[in-house]
Amino acid sequence: MTPISNVSAPAPTPARIEPMPPVQSSTAGAAGAVPTVVQRIPEVDAPVTEGGATGHVLIARIGQQADLGAASRMPRGAERKTAVYDALVETARTSQVDALAALASLQERGDVTKVESMFLPNAILVTAKAGSDDAVSQALKGLANVQDVVENRTWSVRADEVAGAAGAAAGAAYVDWAKGYIDGPKWHTPQRSGGVDPLDAPPLSGGEDLPPRSNPAVADDGWTTDIEEPGAAVGDHVWGVDKIHAPEAWADGATGVGVTVGVVDTGLDAQHPAIKAHYRGTNADGSQSNDYNWYDPFTLGATPTDDGDHGTHVAGTSVGGTEGRVIGVAPGAKVIAAKAINGAGYNTSETTLKALQWMLAPTKTDGSAPDPTKGADVINNSWGGSNPDEQFMETFAALKAAGIELVNSAGNEGEGGAGTVGSPGSYPGYFSIAASTAKDTIASFSSRGPSKYAKEGEMIPNIAAPGSNVLSSVPGGRYQAMSGTSMAAPHTTGAIALLLSKFPQATHDQLAKALEGTAIDIDIKGPDTAAGYGRIDVAAALRSLAASMAGAGDAQAGAAAAAPAGTVVEPPVEQAA
Repeated sequence: MTPISNVSAPAPTPARIEPMPPVQSSTAGAAGAVPTVVQRIPEVDAPVTEGGATGHVLIARIGQQADLGAASRMPRGAERKTAVYDALVETARTSQVDALAALASLQERGDVTKVESMFLPNAILVTAKAGSDDAVSQALKGLANVQDVVENRTWSVRADEVAGAAGAAAGAAYVDWAKGYIDGPKWHTPQRSGGVDPLDAPPLSGGEDLPPRSNPAVADDGWTTDIEEPGAAVGDHVWGVDKIHAPEAWADGATGVGVTVGVVDTGLDAQHPAIKAHYRGTNADGSQSNDYNWYDPFTLGATPTDDGDHGTHVAGTSVGGTEGRVIGVAPGAKVIAAKAINGAGYNTSETTLKALQWMLAPTKTDGSAPDPTKGADVINNSWGGSNPDEQFMETFAALKAAGIELVNSAGNEGEGGAGTVGSPGSYPGYFSIAASTAKDTIASFSSRGPSKYAKEGEMIPNIAAPGSNVLSSVPGGRYQAMSGTSMAAPHTTGAIALLLSKFPQATHDQLAKALEGTAIDIDIKGPDTAAGYGRIDVAAALRSLAASMAGAGDAQAGAAAAAPAGTVVEPPVEQAA
């Protein structure tokens, strides 16, 4: 993505994904069954275009898709997730047979070193020996049920800070802009350089969306802020929580209890004071059980970690807080996390797809024994690509069919004007979130629509939420302010958790109508492609949803009364994506 500041950043210094030891593979015993072959993520020195010593991962996408229609009409919950999971696994099992047989021959020949089946999407991850990519790709493309073979894309998401006096000025405003796949800037304490105090440097853009000055105030309880602005904390909660009227929703009994929030990001500091009690893996005695609550496809590490800050910040805004210090919108909800992005700022198609698949059917930390009854209810995706990209559409559609809501940040390329919304924020049928400021203006960095995928009149992004100077948790027990649509998305994720905690059977359309219909109009009058329908008001949305659910119940009761004796009237349910 393009930095908001007008100071160009140098090319990123290549970082490194450390290799992990291979994990013992297991294969299915029955003929024709899909083998489960666990592979490590290949070593990466830079954005991958050529195979290195360890080979190159290709993604063979299978054309056959599971029929999820019947499952998608089930009530939300574990049974619906299980039905979708079963359909996806069975489709993968039956449709991947020919491709797996061909890959077995390529393995015997030495052209393929590792193979792993996925059910979401219906695809096979193939590690080709260095120099064998084309041969493997062509062999797979020759099979009738292989839709296509694509590269495992790798993005660099961190840029070096600009050096010298210009760098100090830029560092005071916009530092470490996400140039690839994380869409949120991170604010670091500016350093003096060349005799220039960055706090005295002229701003690079105006408005409320400027990052905070670095002037930490540390209370005895460790509550640390990096912002001086009044309203950063409102009483016992931060300004964004107050702005969307979450405390009013709490007073109405909607706190997020019973809802599981999934975070696909850089990881999670599950020991952070603002996170620990909200992490689903934390037991009553304070110990933690990480199976089914944490997943790291890079290392299969058993302990939650966050070496990039971003994931812990996002989780905090969704659910976080301590007694008397609430930073999250849905403090009654529980959070689980899958690490799709490493601390050096790299993520791949492979790690992201694995993280999303895990959200439907979490596994033990070693990747075994998937269990869809433990799947997420709403997933926060504070990441996105700069250009339209369809590679996650199949996965998103299946997750929605399972009754899982997806919240996607719109991106931070707003200064590029119209059409800058990134994927998956550009996908219709989900929640695409723009960033608003404390003054209820649209943040200058927030990406604008329209989306190439939207129907005429469809707003993408469809709603906005606080995304400027958002105070939340970062690893090590610290708190820090960040700005970006990455910060706006978890406000909405938390809001959906509040709505679902009170009305667990609300459909996607009912949730969207409640949030959009009660949003506070900002930016251009009326719905627009900058702020969508406006900035969310979760308390108003809760009241609207209550009325909608009551109306649906009345309609069902009326239909039952009018139906002939013995007729079963089905309740209204969500339609397939």
